Amino acid sequence: LAFVTPEYTSEESYSGGLANYLGRMATALADQGHDVHVFTKSFAGNEVIDYRGVTVHRVVPLWDVKMRIDRIDRLAPRSLYAPYQDLKAAWSLWKRFKAAHAEKSFDVVQVANVLAVGFFFNRAKDVPVVTRLSSYRPAWDTAAGIAMTRSVKWRWWMEKKAIQRTKHVYAPTHFVARLTSENYGIKNIDVIETPFYHEEPEADDSEYQQHCAGKKYVLFFGRMTQMKGVHLLAQALPAVMQKHADMRAVFVGGAGPAPDGSNMHDYIRQQTTAVADRITVLDSVRHDKLYPIVQNAHMVALPSLIDNLPNTCLEAMAL
Repeated sequence: LAFVTPEYTSEESYSGGLANYLGRMATALADQGHDVHVFTKSFAGNEVIDYRGVTVHRVVPLWDVKMRIDRIDRLAPRSLYAPYQDLKAAWSLWKRFKAAHAEKSFDVVQVANVLAVGFFFNRAKDVPVVTRLSSYRPAWDTAAGIAMTRSVKWRWWMEKKAIQRTKHVYAPTHFVARLTSENYGIKNIDVIETPFYHEEPEADDSEYQQHCAGKKYVLFFGRMTQMKGVHLLAQALPAVMQKHADMRAVFVGGAGPAPDGSNMHDYIRQQTTAVADRITVLDSVRHDKLYPIVQNAHMVALPSLIDNLPNTCLEAMAL
């Protein structure tokens, strides 16, 4: 089984829901005896490693091994640099998969729609290719407050083409399936709910003990972007907390841009100044340290403006 992704939990730079979903899924499949390979964009080096029983192919985005063609990078227009890098990464992932497939024939390959990593996989004629929809990108970017630049629109087009060129497509929710079907003209998008697999049997409660032990708190965790509605929660908390003297709030996750252009961590602190002594804002932590915080929360608040079936929701329900 092959999974192609722009992010995975083996990489230090991972932070998204896609990485966490695949981290659980691939590990669970490997535990059940499947031969699971993950092809992920990486900056750690072009290498193959074993990570929790999963064979991870780290792919540094390069046009060619000797980096001759890569000298054109500096000629790419700044306004199109991001989609150019996406295209380069997609090509590199396809080349690595193709080489691995020649050595060991895969039975099926699943590509993510994110950053169009499956853009070149329509060339695979001897193995079924499935695209899993993590999102309908235009709606996501709009809800996240991302400016509609030339670069953003090119990224939308690339994802659209990558999805349209895939024979088999599925989504974890009817919502994402419907948006994609209506806007991309794709019929018969299956809906397969994302399973949850508890991949951290050994919990580390050090973060919980330091910041949360003995407190009654409402928790937001996950990527702190406008799409996730974290700014609205920050705006609403002071009025609620003034009515409930024992109430505390904990935020855990990496910060995206706030509505005023500032860092979301700073925005939360600014919005909750009146109750600052009862607000805790933490950067993202790995699951073994995160789960005790989730498990002991009085309430988990996930006020997303638009979403799929997020890992945060699955994790909160499971814990």
